[in-house]
Amino acid sequence: MQSIKSTPAAMPAAPSAVPAGGLTKAPAAQRQPGLAQPGLQRNLQQNLQQNIQQNFLRQGVMRSPFQQALAGGRQLNRPSQTQPQNQLSANVNKTMQQMAKLNSQLNTPSVSIYENSPALSKKAPEYPEAAFERLNNMMESNRQTRDEASQKLQRQLSDMKEKFFENYSYKTETGEDGKPKLKMDEQGRPQLQQGKETFEQRVARQQHESAVSKSYAEYHNNVKESFLNNEKQQIMQYLQNHRNELSNPSIQQELQKMIAESEKKALKLKREIDSQMLELDLPTEDMRKFAKEEQKKLHDMEDKHKKMEDSSAEAHELIMYQEEMNAFAMEEKKKIQFAEKDEAFLKTPDELLKPPAPPTLAELLPPYLVSALYNIGIYAIE
Repeated sequence: MQSIKSTPAAMPAAPSAVPAGGLTKAPAAQRQPGLAQPGLQRNLQQNLQQNIQQNFLRQGVMRSPFQQALAGGRQLNRPSQTQPQNQLSANVNKTMQQMAKLNSQLNTPSVSIYENSPALSKKAPEYPEAAFERLNNMMESNRQTRDEASQKLQRQLSDMKEKFFENYSYKTETGEDGKPKLKMDEQGRPQLQQGKETFEQRVARQQHESAVSKSYAEYHNNVKESFLNNEKQQIMQYLQNHRNELSNPSIQQELQKMIAESEKKALKLKREIDSQMLELDLPTEDMRKFAKEEQKKLHDMEDKHKKMEDSSAEAHELIMYQEEMNAFAMEEKKKIQFAEKDEAFLKTPDELLKPPAPPTLAELLPPYLVSALYNIGIYAIE
C-alpha cells in the first residue's frame, strides 16, 4: 500500500477569523508535528492588535470598556468554519456571561471606586439649628439694647438743642433766591446770637444742617470706598503672590489674619464716621463733648456684646460645625476630582487637549475664607 506523506495540503488550515480575546489552544489531536504553534500564535496576535488599532484610528475616538467588550463579543460570535464546535460553544458561553455581567453593571448607578470608599460613606454634618436660633436670639436682643440706647441718646441731644434755641439763634441774611439763609463767619461757621429762634431762622438752620449732612455723607462714602479698594488690593496682591500655595495651611492662616485686620480697621473707620455725623449739627462744645462720651459707651457696649456672643456655647457649636463642614467639603472636592479623572476616557480628543480652566476660589480655599473674600468683593484671582 502506498504511504501518504505529510504535505501542507494535509494539515488543517489556519482559522480565517480570530477571537478578540486571542488564540485558544487547539485540542491535542489537531496539533501536527512540524507546525510552529507558538510562532503562529504570536504572529496572529500581532495582526489582531494592528487591526484593532486601525479600527480605533478610523473611528477617531476611544471607546469605553463596555463598547470594547461588545466589539469583542461580536467577533467571538463570528468564528471561522474550521474552529471546533466545542471550542465555539465555550467561547460563546463565556462571551454571553461577560455581556450579562456588563449589562447588570450598566443598570447599576455609575459611581467611581473612590465614591464607594468607607472613608467617604459618612453624610454631611447636621446643621445645629437649635444653637443657631439661640445665638441669633441673643444677638437680636443685644442689638435691640444698643438701638434703644442710641435712640435715647438721639432724643437727649434733640432735647438739648431745642432748649438751647429757646435762648439763642443763628444770624440770617437774605439769599439770592430771596429766602433767609444762615450768615457765616470767616471760617464758614454759623454765627450765634442771643434771642429765641424764629420760624424763618429755624427753617434756615434746618436747611443748612441738611446740606452739611449730605455733603459729609458724600465725603465719608468716598473715604470708605477708598479704604475698601486699598484693602481689597492688598489682599488680592497676596492671593496673586501665593496662587500656587493657597492649599497650604500657613498661607490660609496668614490670609485669615489679613482679613481679620481689615475688618478691625473697617469697624474703627465706621465708628469715627458715626461720631462725626452725630456731632455735626450740635451748636456748642459741651453738647459735642456729651455726644462723644455717650457714643463711646455705645461702642463699649457693642464690644461687650460681641465678646459675649463669640464666647457662648452656641457660637462654639457653630464653629465646630463649620470645621466639620470644611473637612467634609474638602473630601467632596477630592471625590469630584477623582470622578472627573475616572470619566476622562469619555472626553473627545479636543477636550483632552484643551487646557484646564483656572481653579476657582472655592476649589482652592475653605468655605469660611471664600465667604470672607466675597464680602470684601473678591470673587476670583485676577
